[in-house]
Amino acid sequence: MFVIPPNASPARRWLAHLVRVAAGSVRPGDRFDDQLPLDPAAVRALALRHRVAPLLHRGLVDGRVADPLPEGLREALRRDYYATLRKNVIALELGAALLTDLDAAGVAAAPLKGWALAEGPGAVYPDAGVRPMDDLDLIVGRHDCDRASRVLREHGFAPVQTRAAARLAGGHEIAFHRRIAGVNLFVELHWAWAGSESLMRGFAVSGEQFLAGLCESGKGGVGLAPSRVGHLLFVAVHAARHAFSRWIWLLDLHRLVESGLLDWADLLSQAEAYRCRRPLYAGLAATRELLRTPIPKEVLAELAPGPVRRQLLKRSLAGSGTPRADREPDPRSGRVAKLLLGESWWDVARTAAWAVAPGRAWYEKRGESADLTRRLRHPARALASRRPATRRTEGPS
Repeated sequence: MFVIPPNASPARRWLAHLVRVAAGSVRPGDRFDDQLPLDPAAVRALALRHRVAPLLHRGLVDGRVADPLPEGLREALRRDYYATLRKNVIALELGAALLTDLDAAGVAAAPLKGWALAEGPGAVYPDAGVRPMDDLDLIVGRHDCDRASRVLREHGFAPVQTRAAARLAGGHEIAFHRRIAGVNLFVELHWAWAGSESLMRGFAVSGEQFLAGLCESGKGGVGLAPSRVGHLLFVAVHAARHAFSRWIWLLDLHRLVESGLLDWADLLSQAEAYRCRRPLYAGLAATRELLRTPIPKEVLAELAPGPVRRQLLKRSLAGSGTPRADREPDPRSGRVAKLLLGESWWDVARTAAWAVAPGRAWYEKRGESADLTRRLRHPARALASRRPATRRTEGPS
């Protein structure tokens, strides 16, 4: 248990109950049966961090949540829902125009994550206000990055990062920003699932591979969209990149599994083909724990690593999820979890060695010199427990 471990805080336990009820994992009207105090501010803070505050409001409106929540908490959740709805309506309308223009420009592209889950053939969120999106994620082939960037610029988006050449060499995405109707909108243009110079480089499926093997025709025949299996694999890998630190990704997996009859054999085959069995295992196991998703034990057994790595993974993910208090996730535990999600112990060992002492190519791709002093200092930086400078950067540390 790493989502709700035995030493989880009261706020975390309360939130888990409310999410289960709101998501339909337990009977409507079931009340929290633990005698734990309710701290409204702590519960809402956790709900915002995990991006499930709008879901709780929807559960209250639908009558699923029957717990006597304070009026102040109810009102705050209502505001969270409508703020999310307004931003998403603007973002999705602009996203539809982007897909149309990308298709007209001959760029094969597919939306990802919340965008594709809220709209399109694989949508599992009929209510756009329930699925918060920090940005619109879009994947293309690397050879189409320049043309896709031009289309984004034509829509008023400007790139956020500098050193674009370095990002193309070692990264997997470039962010663009535009402010419209008082809302800051970001688009992340991906050309791979993970950067070749990141801890998750073992899962660096290219945009070309993803579009060709795990996508289908998009809405109205425009562009492409992830298949159901493609959704499941990508969401699991993306959540693993962030050490499963947000429950909204578990809700994504839950809704994808519950959206219809799933060919488990095909999912297992594709997970093996794309070498992402361990992230899928961790994601499905966490989803089953939090939301009681009906995932066959045989599927989890097929995806799981050995017993030693399972226990280490459980401990590291519990640490990155901060079960004890309402503090920020521990980045050091998250880095350990990323290492343990490799396909084999050999993958774990070589990635750990590279993270502590990266080769000269890593510095060159970041536009830095690989001088002796910098390389001697790197192991201490890699092992330090500190948060990354921004949420859009990722490296071997």
